[in-house]
This record gives sequence, C-alpha cells and structure tokens, in this order.
Amino acid sequence: MRVKLLILIVLVNYRSSFGQTLSCNYTISATNGYQCSLTIQNPNGLNNFTSINGTHLAGKTDSDVLYITRSSGSTTNVPSIICDRFQNLTTIKLGSSNIQNIDEKAFKNCKNLKSLTLSGNKISKIDENAFVENLELLYITLNVNQLTQVSENLFRNQHNLNELRLCSSPLPDLPKNIFNSLQMLNILHLESNKLKDLRAEWFLPLINLKTLLLQNNVIEELPRNIFISLKNLTSLTMNSNKLKVIHSDSFRGAPNLKTIGFQSNQISAIDEKFIDATGVQILDMQGNTCANQLINDNSTTRVTMRTELQNCFKNFDDLLLERVRRLEEAEISFNDIIQGVREQNQQLTLTVDELNNKVTNMTSENDKIRSEMQNITKDNQEMRENLETKIEDLTKENADQNAIIKDQVKQFEQFRNATEEAFKRQEEALKNLENELLIWTTRPCSCI
Repeated sequence: MRVKLLILIVLVNYRSSFGQTLSCNYTISATNGYQCSLTIQNPNGLNNFTSINGTHLAGKTDSDVLYITRSSGSTTNVPSIICDRFQNLTTIKLGSSNIQNIDEKAFKNCKNLKSLTLSGNKISKIDENAFVENLELLYITLNVNQLTQVSENLFRNQHNLNELRLCSSPLPDLPKNIFNSLQMLNILHLESNKLKDLRAEWFLPLINLKTLLLQNNVIEELPRNIFISLKNLTSLTMNSNKLKVIHSDSFRGAPNLKTIGFQSNQISAIDEKFIDATGVQILDMQGNTCANQLINDNSTTRVTMRTELQNCFKNFDDLLLERVRRLEEAEISFNDIIQGVREQNQQLTLTVDELNNKVTNMTSENDKIRSEMQNITKDNQEMRENLETKIEDLTKENADQNAIIKDQVKQFEQFRNATEEAFKRQEEALKNLENELLIWTTRPCSCI
C-alpha cells in the first residue's frame, strides 16, 4: 500500500512539473553586455527548479550574465533560481509574463540589481521584503498591474532609487510613509491609478524629486503646502483629474517648477499669486472652463500668461468675494445665533433664580422636618429608656416571685412526703389491729 502511495505521489509531481521549463538563449549586446533571452514555461507557478536550460557562449558562465529579459512563455511567479544562478544580474525585465505575485525570495540573491521591470503583468501582491536585499536598485517599473495596495515598507532599502513607476493599477491610496527612504528619487510615476487624495507625507522625503506625474487619477484638490519640500521639482503633470480651484499656497516650497500640466480638469479659478509662487514657463490649461489654450511662456512672456489667464484670476477673485460674502452672512447669522443664545441665557437665568428660590424654600422646609425628626428621635429614646427600666424591674420582680414559688413548691413536696409517710404508718397500724381482732374472734370461749 505504501509503495502504491509513493508511486502515486511521484506521478502527480511528474505530471505537475511536466512541461515546466526555463531556458536561456545567450547573446552579447553592445548596450546590455552578456544577456539571457528567457523562455519561461511555468503556468503553475512552481519554484522548485534545479536548472535553467541553454548553452553558454564560449568562455562565458552564469556569473557573466548581466541582463535577462523574457522572450516568450509565462509564469505566475518569479522563480528564485533566476537570481540563484545569475547573481551578478544588473537588469531584469519580465514584462507581460502573467506574473501574479512576488515573494520575498524572488530577487534575494540579485544583490547587484540596478534595474527591475515587471510591467504588464497581473501582479496583485508584493511581499514587503521582496526588495530588501536589492540595495543598488536605481529603477523600478511596476506599471500596468493589478495592485490595490502595497506595503509601507516595500521600498525601505532603496536609498539610491532614481526612478519609480508605480502607475496604471487600481491603487486607491498609498501608505503615508511609503517613500520615506527615497531621498535620491528624481522621477515618480503615479499616473493612471485611482488616487483621490494626496498626502503631504508622500512628498516630504523627496527632496531631490524633479518630475512628478499624477495624471489620470481622480484628484479633486491640491492641499495647501502639499509640495513644501520639493524645492527641486521642475515638472508636474496632473492632466485628466478633477481639480477645480488652484491656490497659490499649494505651490509654496516649489520655486523651480517650470512645466505644469492641468489639461482636462474642471478648473474654473486660479489664484494669480500662483505664478509668482512658481517659476512656471509652460502651463497647459486646455480643456478647463476658464481657459482653453496651451500657454507657452519663455521667461520674458509671463505678462502674456497673466493676460491669457485673466478669466481664471477673475473667477478666483469672484470666488473669494463670494466666500467673503458668505462669511459675512455667516457672521450675521452667527450674531443672530449669539443674540438668541443670550436671550435664552437670560430666560435660563430667570428660570435658575426661580429654581434657586424653590431650592431655598425646600431647604428651609427640610430643616424644619429635620428638627422635628430630631425631637421625635429624642422622645423615642426616652421612651425606650423608660421601657428598658420597667422591663428590668419586672424581670427582677419575676425573679423574686419565682424564688418564692420555688420555696413553696419545696415546702409542698416536703408536706406531701410527710403525709404519705404518716398514711403508710396508719395503714400498717390498722393492718395490725385487724390481725389482732381476727385472732380474738377466732379464740374459743371458756365456760366458767
């Protein structure tokens, strides 16, 4: 039975791994060096490979392979044998491979990896330790996948990262500290996700960021001071969002911003100070309600930009005036509310005074009742003491009477005992007399 079971297990393993292969076509490229064009047939996502097929070019070994790219086939994971075999890899490109998850061992032994491309897959999960050993990474491309969340610690060891493409996935949000280690980042792609709100914590560590792409999200507002630490930012693209109003305070701390794309939003108002807060030279406002044109401004034509945005500025001023009017109305309403509150307070004060009078009266009555209760308590105490004295007297009298009764009972007992003894003696005397009489009556008479 055990032999049959063992054979069955071997057959199952053989069938599941049959056709699961990895093979390299080795070539030398002027730009990429010694490389492997990988054919990967691993639809079941196995990770127990012991070899990679293919013949090295003369004089070359696994340690010479610097670049690997998928040429055909698919896999649902990244077999760890790739980095186990080719530990000097600097570039991995496994795009459009049907990959669904990345585990912590996938790139563990690729410690020299500088560029990683995993675009066009179906990745929905990346282990937070997937890149922990890849300290030399400069470029990570994760676009066009199915990510809905990523770990806050995913990029914690990528201190040298230059460009990150985390775009074209249904990401609704990101952890606030996800970019904390990316001080050297120059380019950040977050476009074509589902982002609605921007977090200031994302951008605070990115002191060297130059290009930020946020187009094709659902962002409705640029919070004030959102770019406060991005002093090196030169290009911002936010086309195809849902922005409505542009405040100058949003761009405080970004004086070198030259190119801004606001195309196809819902912008109807812009704070004129926005131009002074940035170094904007190219501003794309096409598809918005207050300006439908590309504004090209080359250092000396900022006056033209101001002229072309007059409608936007006016709308912003009108918006401010409307806000001021609403604030005034709100203030009037607030004053009315305050007056009403004061009147209510006066009424409450009267009510409180009445309640205080009632409480005073009730307190006086309670004092009277308390005094009466004290008198009653005193009388009760005296009555109790009198009763206790009478009870003691009666108890004493009862004790004396009990003693007398006991003496009388004792005397009666003695009298009864004496009477019984006399009665016994009388009975004995009577019995003796009867005996003597009997003798006399039976004696014969003597005749004289």
